[in-house]
Amino acid sequence: MKTNTLLSIIIVLLIILIGLFIYLFSGQAEKQAINHIEQELNAKNEEKMAQIKQIAFDHESIQLAKAGFEQIRMDMQHYLFDRGELPKSLVDLNLPPNWTPSSKIKSVKLDNHSVVTIHIDNAQSKGTLIFTPTIHQDSYIDWSCTTPDIKDIGLHLPTCEYTGK
Repeated sequence: MKTNTLLSIIIVLLIILIGLFIYLFSGQAEKQAINHIEQELNAKNEEKMAQIKQIAFDHESIQLAKAGFEQIRMDMQHYLFDRGELPKSLVDLNLPPNWTPSSKIKSVKLDNHSVVTIHIDNAQSKGTLIFTPTIHQDSYIDWSCTTPDIKDIGLHLPTCEYTGK
């Protein structure tokens, strides 16, 4: 009888120890799962933060390009009023041929068709904005904006159209 009782106590103690071991082990597994989830969330947050920073960098560069275009647009409107035609170069607008509105803008070109092409190329952002004029009633210039390479242009310039693929 004592052997059966002792054996029963040992079996109960073993069951308790096994249960405790499983409990502790599952706690470790739970901690590892939580730790893994936290690491994944941190990585996703860092990735999302990098995307938000890139959008901000792009927005700043695009707004600087737009400000430069606005200056050219006004100068071109005055040129049209004064001469009855559109300018063919930045020099026609009394600007240096290598003029840019900001160090974040690589180049501004005004071609023979009076199309303004602005290249953004800096450490954070790259892209091209093309502003094409259409003269209405010999005195008013209407502009269309396109870009072949800034896919999210609608976030920055809603009136500009992405033409890339």
